[in-house]
Amino acid sequence: MNDALRTATSGLLAASRRFDMAAGRLARAGTSLEPAGNDLATAADLVGARMQVRLNAATLRAADDVARRLLDVRA
Repeated sequence: MNDALRTATSGLLAASRRFDMAAGRLARAGTSLEPAGNDLATAADLVGARMQVRLNAATLRAADDVARRLLDVRA
């Protein structure tokens, strides 16, 4: 159970970093600080990070549900 929570939490942190990096690239695109890059790849990173958050949040909910059911059985 703890492994699922640890993995999902780590996945959420990784998704947050991925999203922040992609958002930063998108914000800097075309400025003098950074030449225009591949906006399609950046958009794909944003969508991928969003999906990563959804999947890891679902893992957290499932682990919570399992823990609740286990407590109900033992009670």
